[in-house]
Amino acid sequence: MAVDGKATRGSRHGTSPAAHLLAAMTGDGRTVTQLRIPGKTNEITCFAALLEPFDLAGVTVTADALHTQRAHARFLVEEKKAHYLLVVKANQPELHRRLRSLPWKNVTARRYDREIGHGRRETRATRALTVTDLGLDFPHAAQAVRILRHRTDLMTGRCSRQTVYAITDPTSQEASPQRLGSSPDRSGPSRTGSTSSATPPSPRMPRRSVPATARSTWPPCAASRSTPSAPPGTATSPSAFAKPPTRHSTARSTCWASPDQHTYKIARLCNIPSSPGSGRY
Repeated sequence: MAVDGKATRGSRHGTSPAAHLLAAMTGDGRTVTQLRIPGKTNEITCFAALLEPFDLAGVTVTADALHTQRAHARFLVEEKKAHYLLVVKANQPELHRRLRSLPWKNVTARRYDREIGHGRRETRATRALTVTDLGLDFPHAAQAVRILRHRTDLMTGRCSRQTVYAITDPTSQEASPQRLGSSPDRSGPSRTGSTSSATPPSPRMPRRSVPATARSTWPPCAASRSTPSAPPGTATSPSAFAKPPTRHSTARSTCWASPDQHTYKIARLCNIPSSPGSGRY
């Protein structure tokens, strides 16, 4: 069972903050329970209240680094007879330092996994080490876990590396590296995806899809009539074989003139004397 909290999408109105929900989900993505966190509290104080009504005997509860609390570990093991698998980060600085200093290079209990999903390719190397005699000062801790992840974005080709440390109470006989490596701090879509639809979207939010606007027709040529520069009697209508301008033509192609008119304009610009009666310039 995974415990995670998320802000509810679309629940913020004006100065009121978004609703924050704490939810518990099974491994196949089904939401077991969720509750709204009061405004003046946080996820830590609601952890026990979320799981209290359920029989968790023999169930492994996973959570992110925010819930790596000694009180949570005692609550799960001593009161609910459950197991825990908690991610350790800098919010527990001494415990995190102790886990990083363990001889991970000499660990033989390891597991390699490869998978493709969510637009990336991921390779995980999981190593587990028994820590019952190391005095980590964490209740019921039996194993420490280090997960080294190599990720490649399939769209950009960008590679990243991440090291995650976790702690758990099952022994090496009860939980293998294969089982431990598939649970803690799986990033990507939220494990509590149902929290995003717990309340209806705000009416102030824009719609997800905007209907396409109607395709406008090509406007007719609206240029003002210019003073005719051709001499009287010169034909200015298009030839019978002239093609009308296409839709994607430029503004110049929307004004028609006969070849003689264009030749006359060029002659005037270049000051070329004309031959009267010859029709040539």
